[in-house]
This record gives sequence, structure tokens and C-alpha cells, in this order.
Amino acid sequence: MAERILVVDDDPTIRQTVAEVLIRQGYDVRQAEDGASALRQARDQPFALVLLDLRLPDVNGLEILPKLLELDDRTLVVAMTAYPEIRTAISSLKAGAYDYLNKPFDLD
Repeated sequence: MAERILVVDDDPTIRQTVAEVLIRQGYDVRQAEDGASALRQARDQPFALVLLDLRLPDVNGLEILPKLLELDDRTLVVAMTAYPEIRTAISSLKAGAYDYLNKPFDLD
């Protein structure tokens, strides 16, 4: 069974591109355009990995990161942002993020 990945980003181009690349790699990928949808999906099924944009239309990604980990502490959450700041990187890692990526990033 393929590992489940949730891609959370309000930018449909980024969200769909990342999802398509991961699907081609054999992963079971779901998508969410906002924090509420991400939490709803995470409650319904566990994810091995969540790629989480930190700027969402309804909530700051740093606010839902701990909630995602409360639902399943085995989930790896990678924070993504197009607005990189050292302070944000440190905050996301302290909140439990596995890693932090600056957008745009190399899909390889």
C-alpha cells in the first residue's frame, strides 16, 4: 500500500504540481487548499507526510501544525513558505515540523 501524503497549499498550481510529481512516484496523494480542509482530511485518515504551506487563507500553518501532530504523532510535517524568515523556520521546527522548505523549491 502506498504511503499517504497530504499537500496543503492555497496556490493551485503549486499544490497540483507537487501532487502530480508525488503520484508519479507511487504515493497516495490528497490535496487541501486551506487549513480547515487539511485538518478535516487528517482526522479522516492518517498521513505519513504533510507538506504544509505556512500562509493559508484561513489560518497560519504554524497554528495547525501542532493539531496535525496531535492527530497522529507519527506524521512528518514539512513546512513550506514563499516568505522565508529565520524566525519562521525556527518556530516551525520548534512546533514539531520535520523540515522547512523555501518556495519555489526543486522538485527533484
